[in-house]
Amino acid sequence: MFKSKKSFALLAVTLTLGASVIAPTISASADSVASDSSKSQLSSNLQSSANLQNNIGGSDTTNDSQLSAAQQQQLQQEIAKQTITTTDSNGNTVESISDSDMLNAVYQVDPKLANEVALTMGPPANGTKGTSKIIWHGKARHGNVDIYISAGMLNFAKKVGINIALTGLLAPLAAIPGAGAAAAVLLVKQVLSGWVVHENHFSDGRVLHFEGFNYKGWDRQ
Repeated sequence: MFKSKKSFALLAVTLTLGASVIAPTISASADSVASDSSKSQLSSNLQSSANLQNNIGGSDTTNDSQLSAAQQQQLQQEIAKQTITTTDSNGNTVESISDSDMLNAVYQVDPKLANEVALTMGPPANGTKGTSKIIWHGKARHGNVDIYISAGMLNFAKKVGINIALTGLLAPLAAIPGAGAAAAVLLVKQVLSGWVVHENHFSDGRVLHFEGFNYKGWDRQ
């Protein structure tokens, strides 16, 4: 059963004021996210997401300043390299990054921070529980998607900030044209901000469910 969803009045206000700015900014194809598995497309999606952070990033709950702007950009590029695209047994497109690959991306940018993150994340989990991913059900433009965020990723976000931690994972969603996708990205970050504030340490991951870009609730991973 999904957890009951909270009211996000701020989302409606933000969407009303910002839709005219957000929607024209996104230029990626609505279907390319769910059909093109090339690294170049994913890297393009990632850059689109990075450009959108000021528009749809929401508030962050931790200090991102330990990484310079150049390091943040480099980390986003390393995350893109580590993110893989596959097709599951049901024919759904899955874009994912494991906890260990995320840690490796951080190590390429700042080895000292990687060691700190490793302690924060805890031992990388194996299999599904150690992986953050987006599962697209049908064409991306339809907005039917499940977003899996591992416990390691949540602890990583608590350490370095939600925007840095989730830019790579949410890049394909952010690249879809239209206010619906932009609102979904904002809502994911708002939900995670609440979790990061109230949890000292995450021992399990979370799964957020969307239908037609409408938030339907969450489960534990």
